[in-house]
Amino acid sequence: MKTRALVAEGDNCDGGAGAQKVRVEEEVEAYPTGTVDLRCQFIDGGGRTKLTQVSWIWEPSDGQRDNIAVYHPIYGQSFPNLGFKDRVVFLHNSLENPSIRISGLKMSDAGRYTCEYATYPSGNEQGTTTLVMLDPPSVSIVGYDNNWYIGRSDAALLCLATANPEPTSVTWTTASGPLPDTVAVDGNKLSVRKVDDAVNTTFICEAKNKHGASRQQITTVVIGADLFSKVAAKDNLCSAQGRVDATSQIRVDFRCFRSQSFDLYLGIKETGNLR
Repeated sequence: MKTRALVAEGDNCDGGAGAQKVRVEEEVEAYPTGTVDLRCQFIDGGGRTKLTQVSWIWEPSDGQRDNIAVYHPIYGQSFPNLGFKDRVVFLHNSLENPSIRISGLKMSDAGRYTCEYATYPSGNEQGTTTLVMLDPPSVSIVGYDNNWYIGRSDAALLCLATANPEPTSVTWTTASGPLPDTVAVDGNKLSVRKVDDAVNTTFICEAKNKHGASRQQITTVVIGADLFSKVAAKDNLCSAQGRVDATSQIRVDFRCFRSQSFDLYLGIKETGNLR
């Protein structure tokens, strides 16, 4: 958890009459599942302000303000927001120092937290802390459809990385080292110019930001590589062209010099070997 020095919000800075201050941290950084302390202190230079009640108000980046903790010297503590109940506590039973602790942090807890006093005679006084939730990258790979057959030209993989702050780099490699010559990388996208034996491999995507790195891998299986060589070897007067149909069968068009042609259907395993 990273914090900054307490600062006071108010119009006056001379410590004289009317110099009421709510002292808070401008920004606090924390990680999901962790704990964070949000500090608040009332500074009354003249000692003439009567504190009635203090509330902590949470304002998410994409939502409305909502009370999460209230302290009253007579009626005690209240935690009206069910999403924070049992996760937020007051560190002191004190109006002058109503700092709170939030545990079991979630990414959705990020936002502005305002420590707001009801006072007399000056009215409400407040100070706001911004909670920034940090998140090392989380990586997933999408796009593989188990149908990478020899000659296919539209195969591609996407590396999806979520993090706060955003990843500073996304890198593609294979389990055996450098990428094959038949692939091209543009940012988080890996495109296969033409599927061949070289992409029968395990691709690895790694994303980094200043808080860490994460990687994910996927093994791609090329369909038909062994099959075509076996068919072509049967007769050196013939050639074979093929594709994968919707039932995961190879459709082979076997053509010979006598201008005869016929279709041969062969089942394959995922490895591309004949059954």
